Amino acid sequence: MDRGLDAMAHRGSDERIIKFYDHCVIGYLRMSVTDQAAPAVGKANGLDVYLNGEIYNYKELGYTGSETEVLAKGFFAEGDAFAERLNGMFSIIVVSDTEVKTYSDRYGIKPLYFADLGNGVICSSEIKPILNYEGFERRIDFNRVKEWMTVQHPLSQSMMLHGIYDLARINRSRAKWQWKFEPDYSITYEFAVSEVRRLLLQAINRMRVDEPSGVCLSGGIDSGILAAHTGSAHSFTVGYEGTEDERPMARLMARDHHHEIVYNRVEHLPETIFYLEDLRAGASWPNYGMYQEAKNYVRILFDGAGADELFAGYEWRYHNTDYWQVVNRTRENIPSVQRYYEGGNWNFADRFTYDAQNFLPSVLMVGDKLSMAHTLEVRYPFLDNDLVDFCLTIPYEFKKNKQVLKDAFACDLPSEILNGPKRGFTSPDWIAGEGNQARKWSVEAFKTWRKIFTNEQ
Repeated sequence: MDRGLDAMAHRGSDERIIKFYDHCVIGYLRMSVTDQAAPAVGKANGLDVYLNGEIYNYKELGYTGSETEVLAKGFFAEGDAFAERLNGMFSIIVVSDTEVKTYSDRYGIKPLYFADLGNGVICSSEIKPILNYEGFERRIDFNRVKEWMTVQHPLSQSMMLHGIYDLARINRSRAKWQWKFEPDYSITYEFAVSEVRRLLLQAINRMRVDEPSGVCLSGGIDSGILAAHTGSAHSFTVGYEGTEDERPMARLMARDHHHEIVYNRVEHLPETIFYLEDLRAGASWPNYGMYQEAKNYVRILFDGAGADELFAGYEWRYHNTDYWQVVNRTRENIPSVQRYYEGGNWNFADRFTYDAQNFLPSVLMVGDKLSMAHTLEVRYPFLDNDLVDFCLTIPYEFKKNKQVLKDAFACDLPSEILNGPKRGFTSPDWIAGEGNQARKWSVEAFKTWRKIFTNEQ
């Protein structure tokens, strides 16, 4: 157990717990943010509750005490149904006298993995403790590699190493709440604008912290809103020498202490792959560098992830009738992956749901793994439950080009940001070789991953 905790010591240094039960052993690393004096383990009537993450509405759930104490009382009184009431980012383990249960947040913000070792099951917030477990055989799942080499995210619950599964994704598939875009055409545009503003400001207020915080500032609408309303003193932007990057736009919304991390070549590649563990999303080495800089100033960062999925921010993904061409980022034609996208209409709702269920969790995994590599916590106000539930009902016509979001916060943003084109957080095409940047990153990342995580070369 000590070796497993050592492998992910970066996830929390405030407290370290190892507890032996009759039917399991729990190892726990604590990163305390909201209430450092509160007990690390919640207890109530024989239940022990371990929390990784934050429950933003714990004071609204009808129980007294700290986060973990409220969780213990709630799970004892309400059982599994209590998890549906939690608004936050979390993976939770509840231990009773007879069983162990796990719960995950709706969106996959906080990861959880498991492997069946034959003589028992191991669950962990990262894959490294599983790899360090004596007897675990490292074998590549090449079906998952094919998915990475085309769409850059998994289409199932398995990882790139055979026998390891995304338990958070499994938990979400069993939960009552699911991504379901069902537009309510009785909603007026004016009401949608006012409600989006109210709910997002409510979400930001729920997530505020007293200690220094920062904003991941891209120069776009989503992060600009967070810069205007989170009260963060710091902002962080990545730029690239010799390119037209996001720095000029980001400066329009920069906070009192603005930090620009500027690159002229690919950096942090081995470290990025080591902490990612399972490859996801696009080239993410700049994210690693931004978090590395941010850790010198803050412990909490606010990020605009989720806004594109809620407000139809990926316009180029919605109208091409051949959806395989939309998602095939690397332009590799692998039939076993392509078959997943054949058939069906892939209408707006289908595409919104696909992005929310597959692409968004990959973005969030990059955020969690690479920020926690530096013991940072990233919070996502656009993924507040109340805001998400309302946005699922907004007609697409209101969302097009994020118009409803723009109008909700027009008074807070410069016209250059409101009227500017959408820019993705992508790095220049600096990886040597032929092919597009996504393909070259996929190949290079897999080569590096294979060297780090397997005995195969």
